[in-house]
Amino acid sequence: MKTYQPYQLTKNCELGTIKSTTNKFTGVSVPGGFFKTKTAHYVPLKRTKAQKYSLLGTTLEHTIEIVIQHQDLTDIDVAHINGTDYDIIDNSPDDSSEYITYDILTLKKIEKVGGKSG
Repeated sequence: MKTYQPYQLTKNCELGTIKSTTNKFTGVSVPGGFFKTKTAHYVPLKRTKAQKYSLLGTTLEHTIEIVIQHQDLTDIDVAHINGTDYDIIDNSPDDSSEYITYDILTLKKIEKVGGKSG
């Protein structure tokens, strides 16, 4: 794994979950808003052309990756970056014995129901 320095993590993201509520008239569960649990500094991870081509046609084609300093992400399943919510598809923690370790999060944009195509 590539090594990063804390000063490289210049962007901020919020980590948390999407809370849902129950409609009191119909009893149907309705997605609510983002509920922030933690904040983290991150650096976007750039993919090579070969990596981009290998993801074409897969479920990971339209994902991004970010690097954050290692922390406990139990019960965290959404990242909120610049007003956009992303599902955390994968967390690849650095399990080395280094003093400062980093996690690579693979994120996929959450598509809203009833978006552009109706």
